[in-house]
Amino acid sequence: MEIKVGDKVRFLNATGGGVVVGVAGKRVTVEDEDGFPSDYGVNEVVVVSKAGDDVMSRSTTQESVAVAAGETTMSVKKRMQAMAEEEDDEAETTRAETKEEVSSEKELEEEEDEIFTDDLDTEEGERLSVFLAFESRDLDKAGTDGVVAYLVNDSNYDLMYIVATTKDGKGRLQSAGKMESHTRFEFKNIAQSEINEWSHVSVQLIAMKPKKEYTLKHAFEVELKIAPVRFFRRGSYVPNDFFDNDVMTVNVVNNDVPDNAVMETEVAEKKEVAGKETVASVREERRKVTSLARKEVGNATAGEVIVVDLQAEKLIGDVTAMAEEDVLSMQIAEMRRVMERNKKRDGQKIVFIEGRNERLRKEMRYRLKMEYPTAEAENASQVRYGNYATEVTVRKQ
Repeated sequence: MEIKVGDKVRFLNATGGGVVVGVAGKRVTVEDEDGFPSDYGVNEVVVVSKAGDDVMSRSTTQESVAVAAGETTMSVKKRMQAMAEEEDDEAETTRAETKEEVSSEKELEEEEDEIFTDDLDTEEGERLSVFLAFESRDLDKAGTDGVVAYLVNDSNYDLMYIVATTKDGKGRLQSAGKMESHTRFEFKNIAQSEINEWSHVSVQLIAMKPKKEYTLKHAFEVELKIAPVRFFRRGSYVPNDFFDNDVMTVNVVNNDVPDNAVMETEVAEKKEVAGKETVASVREERRKVTSLARKEVGNATAGEVIVVDLQAEKLIGDVTAMAEEDVLSMQIAEMRRVMERNKKRDGQKIVFIEGRNERLRKEMRYRLKMEYPTAEAENASQVRYGNYATEVTVRKQ
């Protein structure tokens, strides 16, 4: 069915609906009940009522009255009575249609309740984990044909969210609304010419559970910095449990920790050296990566120590053309990948080899403390692994 401006639609993958205010090819812009516009694919909405239905109904009624008025034997009084009867019939029809529409909305809500059930909730999901994902239309030409932006909610909480790009302290709204727990939401098609605008992104989140008691969460306001060059590197797009294709991911909140958190030790050292450097400037230097594990990682056998070499030349290869921040992001992503894959294996030992990289060492230990608080981290054996390695003993959270 062709969708036109003015059509009333319901969302198939989210709660609610709205009125179509724009159509561009296979994309439509829908203004919801709260007045927020959002972009959807035509296969993500269903038409509840077509634009102009009310006008057509009224036009038909008026024609009927006009015909009655044309009967010269009918008195003015009778013609007025006929018009009143027509209006009563129209009002009754409108009430019936409204009742049917409300009934349809309830049926859709009941269907959604059946889809998004508490059966999806997990123990880990009680800690909020949310990230942005960017899917390239053609991975062989990463970013050159633009990307599709998603917000992924990997938690037991529903979210009220706002995503905006920022520049010079001002924001430009990209998407706002509500999303269910354990879902992903496509909210923006980004053209290649627009990618530079996404170097600075603000994400605001409020978490809740509409139908039962829940642990209160702070409202999050996370400022993200994304190097535009990442969109054009094939290596930025990796497997992810929420997507069939490789995607580029940027953490917003991980295990209740906003991903623009600053290491206290690092801030202190920078202040001691620079004297005037602020926490905000340190935040601007940090890179954002996802904590979700890749699908293809295998398990270690019982009692086997997992050794992961995080040294840049071993993990990545030639890094001469890469920024230090991008290298660090990939190293921390590898650490998280391994930890996520083994976090339920109580007693599992993992050795991360850092090499002579003190910044990596501090960043990794900070992340372990914040995101895996039950894990035990200590210096690894110098005899086996040298002076620059950390041994982690996994403990179930």
